[in-house]
Amino acid sequence: LHNDSGDGPLLYRTGTDGAALGTVTLTDINAIDFEDIAAAPCPDDSGPCLWIADTGNNLRDREELTIYVLPEPRAGQSQVPVRWRFPFRYPTENLDVEALVVPPEGGRFYLFEKADAARARVFVHPGPLVDGVSVVLDEIASFASPGVPIRFGLMITGADLHPSGARLLIRTYTGSWEYRLAADQTLADLDAIVPTRIALGPV
Repeated sequence: LHNDSGDGPLLYRTGTDGAALGTVTLTDINAIDFEDIAAAPCPDDSGPCLWIADTGNNLRDREELTIYVLPEPRAGQSQVPVRWRFPFRYPTENLDVEALVVPPEGGRFYLFEKADAARARVFVHPGPLVDGVSVVLDEIASFASPGVPIRFGLMITGADLHPSGARLLIRTYTGSWEYRLAADQTLADLDAIVPTRIALGPV
């Protein structure tokens, strides 16, 4: 787990029973506003990695954001260096984004816009992933936000992709929804999929 803005570059080991299992410090980076985390293969396919989205931008004053990637910490490891840094910008204006997913092959990442609006945009790294090289993301889709249409109710605040790549969870302030992708569909096709409501809340 990770905290929101105001904390250091820290991850928190947590058991499936909720037990606190220790803290992991990410070395050589500054944490500005961590918003999401994904477990997926490392960019070089060397093993399991954690991908961290330092993408919070409520004031929309950050022009360049970063995805940090590190080998998944081993049990008892209290410090881990960040192995890859993928800085990026959006193709038009500065945006606030809190939802990250990484596909099973780990060769790119997707981000979902957080907007108090009926539709949200999907962005992808154009590839190839090169450590430290800043890129402009590609906008690949716009889709109907799955939340409840009340104030802030459509804002996307988290996402997770199943290891198969065929199921996507989207979380908003008003609930969580699952998108099931057919064999010929990608994340660019979300607007053609009717999601299943998984849970309502917290708002």
